[in-house]
Amino acid sequence: MARATLDLLMVRRDGLLAKRARLTAERGDEIAIAFPSELLDRAGEPAVADLLDGEMRVMDSRRANLDRQDAVLKERLAKHQQEITGLQAKLAAARESLGLLREEREMMSSLFEKGLMTKNRVLAIKRRAVDAEGEIGDIQARIARAGEAISEIEMQRVLNRDSQAKQVVQDLQETKERLAEVTEKVRAARDILTRTAIRAPASGLVVGMRLHTAGGVIKPGQPVLDLIPDGDRTVVDLRIDPKDVDAVYPGMAARMRLTAFNARTTPLITGRVTRVSADRMVDPQTGATYFTGRVVPEAFAESVAEKDQPTLKPGMQAEVFLVTADRTVLDYLLDPLVRAVDRAGREL
Repeated sequence: MARATLDLLMVRRDGLLAKRARLTAERGDEIAIAFPSELLDRAGEPAVADLLDGEMRVMDSRRANLDRQDAVLKERLAKHQQEITGLQAKLAAARESLGLLREEREMMSSLFEKGLMTKNRVLAIKRRAVDAEGEIGDIQARIARAGEAISEIEMQRVLNRDSQAKQVVQDLQETKERLAEVTEKVRAARDILTRTAIRAPASGLVVGMRLHTAGGVIKPGQPVLDLIPDGDRTVVDLRIDPKDVDAVYPGMAARMRLTAFNARTTPLITGRVTRVSADRMVDPQTGATYFTGRVVPEAFAESVAEKDQPTLKPGMQAEVFLVTADRTVLDYLLDPLVRAVDRAGREL
């Protein structure tokens, strides 16, 4: 569950990282997206590759959409500019025509005053001059309207870009905030996952599982399992009778026999006592008291391997013989008598 939660949060975080990079590129009007190295380093993963490709397609699509809108506005702008060019030509022609009509009107008025021109012809030329002035006014009005349309189009182009820029800034801010939240959740999820994974100080063989319940709760300091590290030196732990402990000491020679192996074909293994407990222990089941000791075998692996014996496993039983001193057969025969005499002497 903790791993699934972390994986989901990491996917969300990757998406926000890619989106932040894309929005940053759009804000700077960059051609390419500068993705963070933590995504580029995993660009070979299909999910990450799709994510990066998707953000690049989004940026290209948004840019293409803005360019299409701008192209439509540019087309309208060009039409109005062409219209103004045509109107300005008509305006120039109308003004020239009006100038000629005014000259003609002045000439006819002079002739009329001399009685050489009829009034109707004078009025006709005046009407044509007035019509020319009206046409000039109409053309000027149309030029003004076309100019206003051009201004509106230019304003719309600016608004479109400003609107997208503001949206990019807003989206970038929201993305940064969401990224900060998800990053904190990722940190917490990693912490939870770390605490659910128990790591041993070394690799080895598990010899005693203390807990078997899936989803169980482990108390602080509670043992979980026993582990024998790989490559660790083989040792034999033994129990020493309290009445014999005074004769056992570190460095003492010992001989051992593994009871799981054939006693006739497996030689005794020599070793040395390396540790003797400072105080006695009590068996919780039998109540028997004992001291603990540890013997390190000498040339242990070779002694067993030469006899083609089964694989050694932790927990095998062994008989340990501690060599206190060299004794002759006569020593063994006289020892009970010497002890009896010693006790009798103390009683007297």
